[in-house]
Amino acid sequence: MNRRSSTPEKLSLGVNIAWNTVGSLVYVVCNWLITVLVVVLGSDLSASGDLALAMSVGNVVATIVLFKVRPVQVSDLEERFSQADYVGFRFVSIAIAALFVSGYILLTIRPGSYVPVCLYVLFKMVDSFVDVYHGVDQRNDHLDYPGISQILRGVLMVVAFSFGLFLFHSLNLAIFLMAVISFLVVATYDHSRASRFCDVSPSFTPVKMCQLLKTCFPGFIASLLCTMVVSFARQEYGSEYGSELLGIYAAVATPTVIVQAVAGYIYAPLLVPIARAVREGKHGDVARFICKYLALLLVIVISAVVLFGIFGETALSIVYGDHIARYHQLFTPIIVATGSTAGMMFLQDVLVVYRKYYHAAFASGLSLALCAVVVRPLLVSFGMNGISFSITLAYCMGIGVSGMSLLLGGRSHLQSEE
Repeated sequence: MNRRSSTPEKLSLGVNIAWNTVGSLVYVVCNWLITVLVVVLGSDLSASGDLALAMSVGNVVATIVLFKVRPVQVSDLEERFSQADYVGFRFVSIAIAALFVSGYILLTIRPGSYVPVCLYVLFKMVDSFVDVYHGVDQRNDHLDYPGISQILRGVLMVVAFSFGLFLFHSLNLAIFLMAVISFLVVATYDHSRASRFCDVSPSFTPVKMCQLLKTCFPGFIASLLCTMVVSFARQEYGSEYGSELLGIYAAVATPTVIVQAVAGYIYAPLLVPIARAVREGKHGDVARFICKYLALLLVIVISAVVLFGIFGETALSIVYGDHIARYHQLFTPIIVATGSTAGMMFLQDVLVVYRKYYHAAFASGLSLALCAVVVRPLLVSFGMNGISFSITLAYCMGIGVSGMSLLLGGRSHLQSEE
């Protein structure tokens, strides 16, 4: 059968945004439920702290596995690389992540937390692999498939985690079951959907792998440095004050991630239209995309501050109890920090679409350097809020530098890579 004749009809931008947002929201809520369950079903708050620590390391690993390929993949309008090349490179990036994280865990993690962190890393590798299939779906204007995948993986992940924690009282088993469930969904549902558009069997042509590595490496460094801002701030607090207090911060912070999720998954479907505008030299259209998105982000952050200010303490009391609810004052700084994170991630992706990889890396490097300088004094002065303040300051600098780079370099660099 001719693959072209059986290819599903493309969906509109509005439908794609809706599916991407709904699926992502469900997945974020399910991740939040996991942090709730570990507090409610866990024997003590140290399990929550171990999970928070594992998530911080997992975010770094996910950044390596993703290798900032998705913005390159969906904006590769000239098809310099086949989708099979992108799938093959995902296996290469997983191998790189495995090598990196082995040393990272030995150098930065307490021995007592090795097992949950390693298991969560396994989960994040599976969870991040699927992004390359979703890139295929996005290239073909079918973000309903990733949306459904996230709903399936999110719901089944919560069930698996609850099973391991409630019946066996084992955080390690709970995380392992999450990894198994994710693998089964990716191997069956996501693979079959991406296969409807093209051959997604991995290709490992050495020349193509080297070219992809060279193309994506600067953007990956930018993404890694950017992600490490949050991980660094949290790990500094955890190493200084212990897993239990870090677990409390994580419990309060997790529901606010919905701010970053909403903001992030609204702009993700826009990367292809932005790439088309860049290719056609319509930089005014790109500027309007950026301004509208940042204005929407500001509205989202303000709305979240108001809503969490009104209902946050009550919600924490219902979900976790009064011992966590008394930390409700953490909400506003965390929301502002997550909003700045979303803004930074968006501008980083726009820089990648413009192929300004080194500009993105420079902005991220400055953000991480600033975080490293201010985090200790802010933790001493403001306690848990110091985590949020250091993240916000770091990303605000990154946003400013990224914005200046886009403002001063309006001409597309896409032609230079050919």
